[in-house]
Formats: sequence, C-alpha cells, structure tokens
Amino acid sequence: MRSHSIPCCIISMEVILNLGLALALGLLVGVERGWQEREAAEGSRLAGIRTFGLISLLGGLWDLLSRGSGEILLGIAFLGFVVLMAVAHVAEARAVTITASPP
Repeated sequence: MRSHSIPCCIISMEVILNLGLALALGLLVGVERGWQEREAAEGSRLAGIRTFGLISLLGGLWDLLSRGSGEILLGIAFLGFVVLMAVAHVAEARAVTITASPP
C-alpha cells in the first residue's frame, strides 16, 4: 500500500484525452471567432483563441472535479461563470457608454 500516491483518475489516459479534446474544441472555436472578427478594430474583439481555449480547458477541469465530488460543484461553477460573464458585460457596457457620451 502506497502512502503518498496520486489518485489513478488524475493520471489516466482517458482524463488526459478528455482534457485535450476540450482544449482542442475551445481552440477551434477561438480560431473561427478570430477569423470572423479579423476586420474588427484592435481591442474591440470580445474573445479569441486564448480565451476560448482557456474556458474550454477550465470546463474540462470542472467536469473532472465534479466526477469526484458530485454534481453540486458543477452547478456552483456554472453559476459562478454566469455571474462573472454578466458582470463583465455590464462593465463593458458602462465603459462604452462613458466613452461615447459627449464631454
């Protein structure tokens, strides 16, 4: 019996492939999004290859964690992500309104 071992689910090939697939799909969506918005001004694009890649990898990691601790963690993570996106949208809308208003 090993006293300090890494759980087998973390080092399994299935987990690595699932995380790799999640990352690949996120990168693919990011590339497509960047291609669609290639004509947009610098700084006006909302998200690209890095953002979608990281979000999809984070989703894969949360799925891995939820398998061990139950579905409640996945629900909490989803709600946290929704709140974060709503706050970012409101902040962006306020920044655009402040910038667009006449002095």
